Amino acid sequence: MPLNGRIRKVTVIGAQGVGKTSLIRRYVYGRFSNGVEQGGESAVYRKRLSAGELIIWELGTEEQNPEAILRGSSGVVVVLDVTDEATLEWANEVLPYVSSLLPGRPIAIAGNKCDMKYAARLWRDDIEPIASRWNAALYMTSARTGENVAEVFAHINPDGRS
Repeated sequence: MPLNGRIRKVTVIGAQGVGKTSLIRRYVYGRFSNGVEQGGESAVYRKRLSAGELIIWELGTEEQNPEAILRGSSGVVVVLDVTDEATLEWANEVLPYVSSLLPGRPIAIAGNKCDMKYAARLWRDDIEPIASRWNAALYMTSARTGENVAEVFAHINPDGRS
């Protein structure tokens, strides 16, 4: 049982193959798994924190009713793949919807796979204009190494302790 019983919901969204599952598993379980299957279904994870419990919804790319999952979220993590420029365009299309559905809630953009520097097609400078436009925090992350993974979730859940 969480210390004070506080439960918060965070939703993680992104195009297929950006590393949503790997990012969440790194945060929740503290490990990285190669070859995570690419399903299109939504999934739910729980992480107990000293200040409560975090429920993390991974919004599947084939989800029929994304609004039902997004509603009630304390914040949203939008995951991009820095090796795939198309994911930046995807984020540019989805952020207006998320922002209008959850006004005033924190949004974090995770530029994932930043450990793959030689394959990168997107850099911080490419992503910053979109982050700024939607008042979103930007983190360059690596589910493989754990770089900035905890920081992304701390931005969405600032009063939670890991």
